[in-house]
Order: sequence, then C-alpha cells, then structure tokens
Amino acid sequence: MVLETVKRLFSSSGSGRRKHARHREPLLEIRFDDGAVYEAIDWSAGGFLISGPDFLVQPGKRYGGRVSIPTANASGRFAATVVRSGLAAESGWRWVRIPPAVYRVMADIEDDQLD
Repeated sequence: MVLETVKRLFSSSGSGRRKHARHREPLLEIRFDDGAVYEAIDWSAGGFLISGPDFLVQPGKRYGGRVSIPTANASGRFAATVVRSGLAAESGWRWVRIPPAVYRVMADIEDDQLD
C-alpha cells in the first residue's frame, strides 16, 4: 500500500494541475537554518505555503532547515526551493528533500483520504 501511495504522489500527470492535495492539518512547522520559524498555511507531499518569510528569498534557490509535524512527533532536515514569492506576502515552496518520518505521515494522510 505504501508503494502505491509513493507512486501516486510522485507520478507525473502532465496536465499542469496540482499533483498533490493540499492540507491545513496537521500543523506543519518550518524552521529555516537562520532560525526563522513558520507554520505552513497549507502543505502537501509536493511542497508548502507560508506567510513570509521575513528574509529575502529568490525563486529557484534552495533553502534548508528542519520541518516537523508536532502532533505526529515527526521531524527532520528538509531542503526546498522557492517556487513563488511576494504574492500577498506568501511564498510557495517545492520540497527537494523531506525527512522519512514526515513523509510517512504525509503518505498516511493521503491514504486515509482515498479510503
């Protein structure tokens, strides 16, 4: 079942539409390497949206830090690239690396929604 979820989450649809459902819960906390902490407005296995950040970011550039889902006790190092920034002081990010513990929680949520 997990293998099917992984294939579905990362398959390419070619339609230009969002590949991953967005979620607002559970809370996803993003802590960048500079110490700035944000709660995601929404997130998916493809990326996340935050209000901010309070530092200058460049679309296409990779940033890192720690990501956690506190209610699931899941956390670890992440890397993400900026997809867009500046729209209503929000920025969209695409995961480059997600910690396995966080990814498992995301995959479980996707599985639950399909049931």
